[in-house]
Amino acid sequence: MKTVKELPIVDCQHPRDSASCQGQRLLGGQGGQLSIERTAACGGIICGAAALNPSRKSKIENRKSQAGFSLMEMLTVMAIISILAGFLVNTGFGTRPAGSRQGAISQLMGSLEEARMSAIEKGANVYFCIADTGHPDAEKQLRSYILCREQTAEEKAVSKTEDKIPLSRWETLPKRFFFDSDKLADKTAEVSGEGLPGNPETVRAIEFGSLGQVVTSLSAENIPQLAVTDAVYDQVGKTLIRRSGGADDFIVQIFRLTGRVRLAE
Repeated sequence: MKTVKELPIVDCQHPRDSASCQGQRLLGGQGGQLSIERTAACGGIICGAAALNPSRKSKIENRKSQAGFSLMEMLTVMAIISILAGFLVNTGFGTRPAGSRQGAISQLMGSLEEARMSAIEKGANVYFCIADTGHPDAEKQLRSYILCREQTAEEKAVSKTEDKIPLSRWETLPKRFFFDSDKLADKTAEVSGEGLPGNPETVRAIEFGSLGQVVTSLSAENIPQLAVTDAVYDQVGKTLIRRSGGADDFIVQIFRLTGRVRLAE
């Protein structure tokens, strides 16, 4: 028959009074193992563990403090570092200043693509309109553009006008860049500016159809395109003078069938 040795109960860490732990006994067994007999509401296990080995809790805490990072924690940190590095590259090294040639190209091509996608999404013709030399605001002439669309039949019945509906505000090319007025006359169409902010009488435009295609009255040999020049106004005749020998000039072409844009070589 196995002998059982009853161990005394020491100070209890239970939040209630020590009377709650009365009736609990730690029973000694073979091989140094212990079993716990519970006869009261208190769990007693914490009390027993503390009674048996008061240094056990401190050893567990020491083990936790010495533990390294888990694989999941390391992967999370690496992911955060990668994201921050990506932001750093894009903002500090991966882009050109807005006033540079590359900045002007990106802005213009992005706006043309926005006009094409708007035509597809709305199922209506969308215009990329450019302020020509007749625009009332001299600061916008040959530098600013706006997106607009035609009214639907229902909207025309209500408004009783042919006014276009703006889809954006007037955007301006980066400083020192202008649309080439000679190329505008040959490569874009003249349309009414009614309904546009500033009330221009006419604007030069590239029209995108509901399938994204270019709707134009230009002859087949005239590829729709926008030429941009690096220039400055002179102080006397208010004429454009090319800077740097035209080294920063560029041309953006628009394919008739798809409306896609590309930088001409």
